[in-house]
Amino acid sequence: IPKKSGLEVLGEIRENPSCKDLPVIILSNLGQEGDIQRGKNLGAISYLIKAQISIDDIIGKVKGYLETGKI
Repeated sequence: IPKKSGLEVLGEIRENPSCKDLPVIILSNLGQEGDIQRGKNLGAISYLIKAQISIDDIIGKVKGYLETGKI
């Protein structure tokens, strides 16, 4: 996102009453503990680091959330 970080966008989503409860999975290149904690503090249901996860694993995680009703 050229002008904002994804975490800034997530913060704006959480401030909007009509979409504040939407489940969000973060997929990021940022893997610092502070970034992960900030994402979780903003209500992300999961924080995935691109370099540490395969496409198949991402799909599996999303399917798992869909099957459990968390999404």
